[in-house]
Formats: sequence, C-alpha cells, structure tokens
Amino acid sequence: MPLHAKKLGSLTIGNNSTKLKCNYETAFPEAMLKAKEMGGNLLKITKVDSPTFISSCYRFRADVLLIDDNTQFAADQADFVKWLGCQIPDDTSHFALVYVYMLPNKQDIYGNYMVHSDVGNIGRVSDNTKYVLKVYKEGKLRLWAFTEKKGELYLDIHSGQSYYIKCLAKPGSVTGVPGFELMPIEKGELEYNSIKE
Repeated sequence: MPLHAKKLGSLTIGNNSTKLKCNYETAFPEAMLKAKEMGGNLLKITKVDSPTFISSCYRFRADVLLIDDNTQFAADQADFVKWLGCQIPDDTSHFALVYVYMLPNKQDIYGNYMVHSDVGNIGRVSDNTKYVLKVYKEGKLRLWAFTEKKGELYLDIHSGQSYYIKCLAKPGSVTGVPGFELMPIEKGELEYNSIKE
C-alpha cells in the first residue's frame, strides 16, 4: 500500500554562528525536535552543510512530513526512536570521525581556545569539553589553534576510521599555549567518554 505523505513545511537548523555547541550530534536532535513540534512524524533531510570558517555549526535543511505509518523508517538508535522514529543512514565507511576533547588541566594552566580545521571550526575547548567531527574527504587534515602561539596537528584521514585528539594547554607568558596529541584509540575513547556533557 503506498504511503500518503503530507508536507507540513521546511526547517533550517544550525545557522547561528555564535553557538559553541552546534556539532552534528547536537544540531540533528534539534532539527528532529523542531519537526515534532510542527506535528510531523518524519524528517526528510534535503541538505547538510558542514562547518565553515564563518560558522562552526552544522546546518540542516529538511522537509517536515506527516505520513500514515512511519514504522518502516524506525531507526535502531533508541534516541532517534524516542524523537521521531525516522531512518538516518549512518554508513561509517563514507567518513571518518575526529574526536576532539580537553580534560581538566591538573597544572593550573589556563587553556581556552577555538580549534580550527581545514573543513571549518570545530569548537572552543576548555576544561571538560568535547566535540566530534565527521570528515568526508580522505587525505591530510590540519587542526590548529592560536593564543600567544600557534599549535597545530596534521592527520592522515581514512574513511571508516576514528581519531582521538587530546587538546593541551602548555605554559605561556600570559595564557596557555595550544597543543594537540593524537591518542591511541582505546585510551582516547576512554578519556573522551569520561567527559560528561
């Protein structure tokens, strides 16, 4: 039996360049909530814009639909089912995940800086902050930050892989100097997950 869908409208999420936390994992649930508030039970993503130098946010454009039965679109992820129950393909073979985080600084060095990458701003890090970035292009990826001095790190990105980057604050004359460390996956995952949002 064919599905009968009614378009209730469209929405755009993540166009506020002043937000600090508007990565993929925060912007997408916001889009789903807006769709639910509009009375829809299916969110059809029409465009996803990755962060740029102008904005560190992911931006979603989507149509909000109301259909007779959305159970065939039910996702495996419990959080998605809780929101709308829509199917979101997440084939990790088409992108890499870069996890960027900063643990509490035990040396009382003040570290607070914006982390940039070749595909856009990632976010501002300080004690107990974390972000995750999806990178769809393989090859060299540069991360950097400025305070008194510049810190940078180069990654060799391969789709389907995960990279854990610990942000550091080294002693400077006034503030912490940015630094980055590529962590072994097991240790990086443990440290990243220890940070509660």
